[in-house]
Amino acid sequence: MTLSQSEKELIAKHLDFLREVEVTSMTKSYKAVLLEAFQELDGWQQAPHVEALAERSWQVLQRRRTLQADLPEDYQNAVFCPPGWLTYWKKNPIAAWTGGRFFAVEDGRFIGLANIAEADLLTFSEMVQELVDFRLATYVARIGVTSAVVTPITSRPDKVELPYFPSLKIACGHFKSADAGEPEYRKVHSGIGQLDSERHFIAHAAGNSMNGGKSPIHDGDYLLCEVISPSSAGKLTGEILAIERQDAAGDNQYLLRKVLRKV
Repeated sequence: MTLSQSEKELIAKHLDFLREVEVTSMTKSYKAVLLEAFQELDGWQQAPHVEALAERSWQVLQRRRTLQADLPEDYQNAVFCPPGWLTYWKKNPIAAWTGGRFFAVEDGRFIGLANIAEADLLTFSEMVQELVDFRLATYVARIGVTSAVVTPITSRPDKVELPYFPSLKIACGHFKSADAGEPEYRKVHSGIGQLDSERHFIAHAAGNSMNGGKSPIHDGDYLLCEVISPSSAGKLTGEILAIERQDAAGDNQYLLRKVLRKV
């Protein structure tokens, strides 16, 4: 690929940082994961809070499932950010990146110290992401070669394995058709509550109509749901209810609603 003159100048200006991304030591994938999360939050334009950065990093790890082998056993296969995740992520990789000259933490924000002109933001971000993808691809290949022995993960008493329906999107505004499909299974910390794989399952929210108030629900959020029976319906005042119905064609439709009074 032939670089334009402006791209060559951009590389020359930020060569030290780009080289650092390309060759930085990675005993785990965390440094590259953090950079991907940082860029998804438009960090070069507005420095994200470390809490938001840690949460987005967790989401990156949810997408890049092969990297979860880097996580402590207590965190592997968890769907939601586990307790202590922010503290863990601050120790590494946030501390690792801020220990040099390319990033800093000030007033709770993770700040990129590179001075990127607004006109160069898109090109620069693409360059960084290309390096991130390269580092993660080579990292996965490396651990794939050395990880010939597979150790089964035994169940732990502090975790519950729940059905997870990745294709089930429960609408936040109006009824929406969805296909639950076949469930996968995810381990969830039992500290969330008295969980039962026969009654509880995990799905996703769709839409932003409930994105407000003290407990906002955003598009794409994970939903921990409980199957209820008619005998428990009178106890749902003030709770969020997922409703299932069939349309005229017999397809399943789903909707989230807050129960304002007993039914």
